[in-house]
Amino acid sequence: MANHRTTYLLVLLIFHSIFLESRACHPTDREALLDFKRRITADPSKLLESWIPDKDCCTRWAGIACDTSTGRVLNLTCPGRDWDSETGPIDTSMSGTLSPFIGNISSLQVLDLGNLKELKGRIPFELGKLALLVFGLKWS
Repeated sequence: MANHRTTYLLVLLIFHSIFLESRACHPTDREALLDFKRRITADPSKLLESWIPDKDCCTRWAGIACDTSTGRVLNLTCPGRDWDSETGPIDTSMSGTLSPFIGNISSLQVLDLGNLKELKGRIPFELGKLALLVFGLKWS
């Protein structure tokens, strides 16, 4: 009887690790996102408040979506406009420069920094490495 119970637990553990457990944020992507945050000099709307280094960026950081099987970041969304259920659209703000390390997030498909009017400087040429980035029109 104990042998069947052990086999059952082993199969359950394998199933859980393959199908249910998501991977933590990939270290390269995590470091690129943290560099993005470091280059932001002001975040009065607290868009990046949840980006705490010891928390998993895939599951605990606002504006980040990941591939659960690889832990690679697919979506980085820090829009300059948010929605309040009581007042409607509100402008958010963030000052600083774009990090060239965003170009290291090799699985990135969506980069939404729309309406962040206070970001300064050039668009880093390293963003050209984002081969999976999908461009589209967004109507407001």
